[in-house]
Amino acid sequence: MAERVPLKTMGSERLTLRPVTRKSRARIIRCLKGAKDYRCDFTEHKTSAEWAEALLDEADIDPDRRLCLIENPAKEPVGVLELVRDAPDQVTIALLVVHRSARMTGIGKLAVTMLAQHFENEGITELALGVVEKNIGALSFWEALGFERTGQLGTQRDRLVTMARRRG
Repeated sequence: MAERVPLKTMGSERLTLRPVTRKSRARIIRCLKGAKDYRCDFTEHKTSAEWAEALLDEADIDPDRRLCLIENPAKEPVGVLELVRDAPDQVTIALLVVHRSARMTGIGKLAVTMLAQHFENEGITELALGVVEKNIGALSFWEALGFERTGQLGTQRDRLVTMARRRG
């Protein structure tokens, strides 16, 4: 088992990244409700509450998994990140969801940039992720942030493109 994801509250003028616990359940649900399109297209969860509960359960069970809220300057949740420490020098971004009201504002890009800088300072040299192949917008987003395609998993119908961004 790898060491837990080194994560602390980080902030800028435009956003704060805040590690969460079960106490943040209602805030996570509020954010996920603004991503119903993503939930319906890319998960099997019927409600935002069910999805939030599953994310919290996974984080409780797996010590290598961390959840983080992305908050705007008014401290309103506008995104959720799920991070997994796969190896001492690698973290996987298992989930990045941005509330529809905050999409196309640069919040996701800023959150990933802040995380990448933080992790680089912690000695992590690789950020990895998987994107559903049919999610063309997400593939473009990650490629614009310097992630490269590294492979594919799954069937033709549910293909996942693996991507990574390496430093050092």
